[in-house]
Amino acid sequence: MLQVIIMTLAPVFSITMLGPLAERMRAIDDHHVGELNALVIDFALRAFLFVATAPSSRSEMMAQGPLFAILGAVMLGSLTILVHFGRQVSQASVDTDALQARTVGAQLRDCRAAGKDRRPVFTGEAL
Repeated sequence: MLQVIIMTLAPVFSITMLGPLAERMRAIDDHHVGELNALVIDFALRAFLFVATAPSSRSEMMAQGPLFAILGAVMLGSLTILVHFGRQVSQASVDTDALQARTVGAQLRDCRAAGKDRRPVFTGEAL
């Protein structure tokens, strides 16, 4: 199953690395990067992952339960540590942190809706 995971993720990371390379070589126009990103992320990646995992038997998938549990615990633990550290550093209230997260999420959503594949530049002071 480890070989299936590696063989599934290798093309994904290869294609991901080709994007900045193609942009640097001017093979892709900056105006179409958003559409290509949406095509790859929304359709091609999901279909590729489904096709890669569909032939696996149920027993092979269930045998990887401990791996998924460990990965889930590591992700949850690291998120908890980062949130706790961020709260200690910022000394902000929970309400302020929630409002700031909502504002950042709205700005990212607006950039995606406008077809921009870049992160917005945040100016001004923190809330």
